[in-house]
Amino acid sequence: ALEWYRQRGYQPKDMAHVQEALGGVLATCVANVKTPIVRALLRMCVLACPRGNASGGDAIRHGILNIMRNHGIREGHRPGIECKFIEQWHQKLHNNTTPEDIGICRAIIKYLQTDGNMGEYWKVLADHGIDKERLASYSRPITTEPYMVNTDRNRLIGDFERYLGILRSVHDALDLQ
Repeated sequence: ALEWYRQRGYQPKDMAHVQEALGGVLATCVANVKTPIVRALLRMCVLACPRGNASGGDAIRHGILNIMRNHGIREGHRPGIECKFIEQWHQKLHNNTTPEDIGICRAIIKYLQTDGNMGEYWKVLADHGIDKERLASYSRPITTEPYMVNTDRNRLIGDFERYLGILRSVHDALDLQ
């Protein structure tokens, strides 16, 4: 996250817009630079910069809400199935979405695909460099583990797989792979 946003809330669309603009500036620099070594260094900078997608920022916000509503998972004051993990992740997404959310989403999908196997969940998170302490360190911390909610699990997996595509369109350098 940008340092001046730390400990403050911002909407994902704001960060997605900044990422997209920064990526555009870097791409223009790469295209216009004449010195090969400078071009190579700029290309490495582009690889380290999430691509961004200005319209994807709102899709992140609305996507998690749609999943919660479609599966009857409680959101704020609205009635529904209590799922503290999804509620906490939802708050994180609304206030500070990061590339780490790709790993969190993949871990949730694996958790659901393996009938709630927590070992698989933590393995996927570890593969993305995320542990319990990292989850708890977010400005909107995630302090609970997921659990199986009473819903159509296959439909929920499909919804999270589509949501992963949204997260990747904003945070992954898909156009560079």
